[in-house]
Amino acid sequence: MADETHEVPEGQYFGRLYPQSPELQNDSRTMRRRLSGHFADYTVDADALERQALRELGVELINSSMFGINWDHFAQLASIAELLGMVTLIARQLQRVDAVGMPAGEPSQVQSWCNLVSGVFEQERMNYRVDERGGVHPLTDAAFVATTTAVIESLQGPRYRNALRNFEDAARELNSLPQDGKAAIRHVFAAIEGLFKLMFGDRPAQLTAKTIEEHLRPTVAEAYGGGGEAARAAGQIVTGMKAWVDAAHNYRHEPGSEDVAQPPIELALGLVTQGAAYLRWLGTLDRQMIEKDAG
Repeated sequence: MADETHEVPEGQYFGRLYPQSPELQNDSRTMRRRLSGHFADYTVDADALERQALRELGVELINSSMFGINWDHFAQLASIAELLGMVTLIARQLQRVDAVGMPAGEPSQVQSWCNLVSGVFEQERMNYRVDERGGVHPLTDAAFVATTTAVIESLQGPRYRNALRNFEDAARELNSLPQDGKAAIRHVFAAIEGLFKLMFGDRPAQLTAKTIEEHLRPTVAEAYGGGGEAARAAGQIVTGMKAWVDAAHNYRHEPGSEDVAQPPIELALGLVTQGAAYLRWLGTLDRQMIEKDAG
């Protein structure tokens, strides 16, 4: 699901735009094999590409004068970010070919390359898209990718291991095809509920609007001084979190039907993104509570 309202730079390297956990990125051995063959077909200048790969991606390609670049070796050992970065690097080389001029009515080399790679992604059910300049992006919107990265960075450390695992599972469900919005909501709910229980011990048996009111609101009031603009804003966030929990509960339990009641994907994406924000906030509050107790 591409976010048409969010400005995303085109023709840039995947690893620089989306430096997120590798576990959240789609991968496939078949996709790698297919792309390796296309890399060979579309390489214009192997020597120049070898130099560019080292300089721009930090990748050392095996290149011999007799056999050219060993694309099978590269596709097998490259990280997913390096593999997708190579798609962009080849597009940049093809841009120079197009600059020389194409016969009238013929598609540009870059256009042909992007269409070919897009076809591989679609056929192999990879959750990536290719922009017109050869940059590769997740199908989920850029805002969600940025949120995912920020939450993962905020949940480092043994204390948050379970919350992080559940959140990564939620993101993985939306970064895979077919997307499973219901499972994603369940996983992010589990991440928040687990962290909530970690913060307040055995007192709240479940994460509900009632337990949020009983346990989180007093903690937030104390953390933000009990008055002033920050306290009022934080209190409104607590109110919003209660509404989010009620909304997420609609997809946590089966209604007795054999069919999985999948939410519209844009609704699932919205719920998971909001849940991610609450998860990150709870992690911050938890660290503050620990520091206060230690002091």
